[in-house]
Amino acid sequence: MTTGRLGVGVTGTLDPFLIRDIGERAERTGLATLWVNEIPHGDSLAGIAAAAQATQTLELASGVIPFDRFPPEKIASRVNELDIPQDRLMLGVGSGGRRTKPIKLVRDGLRALKTLVSCPLIVGALGPQMRHLAAAEADGLLMNWLDPASASAAATEFHRDAEAAGRPDSKLAVYVRVSIGDAAGEKLREEAARYARIPGYQANFARLGITALDAAIAAGSPDELREHLLPSLTAEDEVVSRQITPNNEREQYLELLDAIAPLVTA
Repeated sequence: MTTGRLGVGVTGTLDPFLIRDIGERAERTGLATLWVNEIPHGDSLAGIAAAAQATQTLELASGVIPFDRFPPEKIASRVNELDIPQDRLMLGVGSGGRRTKPIKLVRDGLRALKTLVSCPLIVGALGPQMRHLAAAEADGLLMNWLDPASASAAATEFHRDAEAAGRPDSKLAVYVRVSIGDAAGEKLREEAARYARIPGYQANFARLGITALDAAIAAGSPDELREHLLPSLTAEDEVVSRQITPNNEREQYLELLDAIAPLVTA
C-alpha cells in the first residue's frame, strides 16, 4: 500500500502547449501535482499557466524559482499577470547560484513573498541549513537526487524540525528522475553525470554515500519503472516523477505518464 502522493515533473523549456497537454493527462490519470522546472531559457510560470487553463483540480508547482534571478516582487507580479489560480499553486523557490549568504537571501525572499501571494511556498534545498530554514519558515521542502533510504531519512528529519517550529502540516517532495528504454536511459545518464559535476550536488552525494544514478530510475519497461518507483512512494510525502525522454516529443511524455498512472491507486 502506498502512502505518498505521486506527481510529475517536466522542464520549463518545453512549449507551454505541450506542458498543457501533460497537465491535462496528469489530471485525468489522478496524479497529484504537475511540477515545472525554472531553468535558464525556460519559463516555469508560463507552462504552469497553460496547464492551469486545461485542468480543474491538478495542483501546480514551480521547481524552483531562484531568488538570485527573480526577486519576490517579480515572482508575484508574474503570477498575477498570468492569472494563475493560487488555490492550486505551490511556488518552489531557492537560492539559485548565490554563493554568498544564500540562507539570508532565501529567508528574506520567503518573508517578502509571503506578503505578496496567498499560495504555499516550498524551498528547494540540499544542505542541512537550508532544510532547517524550510522547516522553520516555508510550507514545504523540495529535494532532488535522493535514493529512497536517503529520502526517508530526510523526511523524518524535516517533519521533526517542522513540528518543533509549529508547522506540522509542512510537506516534503522529492524529485526522482525516470526513463524507459535505451535512448531515454542515455539521456538520464547524461543528466546524472552533469549533476555529479556540480559542487553542491557532488558534496551531497559524498555526504550521503550515493551516486546520482542511485537516485534515478533508468527502466527497460513500464513494469520495471513501477517496480523501482514504488519504494520511493513509501519514503516521503510526495514523489515527483521527473520525466526524461529521448527528444521531448509529446507522445513520449504521455507514454511515461501512462506508465506511472497505475501507482496512483497501487
